[in-house]
Amino acid sequence: TGDVVLHFDDTEDMREKLYELIRNRGDAQLAFYAASWRVFLEQALEERGDDLDQFVNRVNEHLDSDEYKTRQTYRSWYNLDVRRTRSKKSMKAIADAYDLEFVKENFNAVWNAVHTMENLYQKLKEALSEHALRSVTSGDYEDVTVSEHPRIQLSDFHVERHLHKCVVSGEEYRQVPIHY
Repeated sequence: TGDVVLHFDDTEDMREKLYELIRNRGDAQLAFYAASWRVFLEQALEERGDDLDQFVNRVNEHLDSDEYKTRQTYRSWYNLDVRRTRSKKSMKAIADAYDLEFVKENFNAVWNAVHTMENLYQKLKEALSEHALRSVTSGDYEDVTVSEHPRIQLSDFHVERHLHKCVVSGEEYRQVPIHY
């Protein structure tokens, strides 16, 4: 038969679906707070017309001199490619640099919401991995609960769009669809 390799596509549409479910099933405020720093930053960038270099300079003015950030980190923030900053200091520096009043006034709530959403997303990825492994080894499908409040289950997602199974034998391989 061969070895089985599972691959998980970590996609933005999956994360967006999670945010949508949380908004629709009872915690719109959590989703709003979590997204707020990105939404308000995007608006501020559009209003000011800052390019990446201007963004770097503006944020650097609000960071401690010992906080080194790579150009890629700034680019990720500037392009809104990330859902969170790694440190509170970084998020605060961005909020201060672009006078993101809502974020500054609700800083701890925004920070906590961002990390709550990220933790839910990590739990979802873990549930997918666990499900895939169980499905491949035993053929059983179990609808895993990712969150109780709001209730989010694995069946809320198109699992087959995110997990890929390959059977490897020797130097050849063939992709085999996952069956549930």
